[in-house]
Amino acid sequence: MCETLGVNIARQVHLEVVVPILVNVTQTYPINGSSAEKLESVERSWPVRHVKFGADFDTSPAAAELLAHADVLLAVRKNVVVEVRSITGHAVDPEDGRVRFLTREMEGADDLIGRRLAKPYAWVRGQGWPVQHVGLGEEITELTELLEPAGDEIVHRTEMAGVYEISVTASGELLVVGPRGRDVTVRTGLKGGGEDFVEERDADGHYSLALTTDGDLVVANPGARPVTVRSR
Repeated sequence: MCETLGVNIARQVHLEVVVPILVNVTQTYPINGSSAEKLESVERSWPVRHVKFGADFDTSPAAAELLAHADVLLAVRKNVVVEVRSITGHAVDPEDGRVRFLTREMEGADDLIGRRLAKPYAWVRGQGWPVQHVGLGEEITELTELLEPAGDEIVHRTEMAGVYEISVTASGELLVVGPRGRDVTVRTGLKGGGEDFVEERDADGHYSLALTTDGDLVVANPGARPVTVRSR
């Protein structure tokens, strides 16, 4: 797709006020993917309101408002920050007018990963548009103003079988979210329960995870750390 993109437009950086663009990558972010795959899901072509063709982009007030002063691209998955990048420019697809952001690594981004968006910036059920623009009028000077207060941030995240979401917080707590009707068993080791496993995985060095042939999850927690299990 990159070779079909059009003009790369330079931009001016405003140091006094941070102007972020928020993108929702809940459906596309590959938790267990490579760095390149994750970056692609963040920078990829995004829709611009009221722009359906490339020719509409330059005359679109929505496009001008979205991109005129954008400094930072902040990507969230289920309202949790997964990537923070400095925007260096953008490219417009001449066919459909979608915009691809050009970015680079941003100093201090790691401190924001795992933080949750605060209201009113968080996506809510039924809100389908994947791009939000925090305008100059809001006078955001720190990205932390977009986030809930710092607490026990997520430092490691993985998935099992596409249905279990496993997160480890900075304090070492394990959070498991799985489908209703499936069992999650927590014990000191994986062996000894009589199950047959089809997949095993480490979680941040503190826990081991295993998927049984019945689709249930077994968590080995030798350090007796806190574990929270939720159904969806």
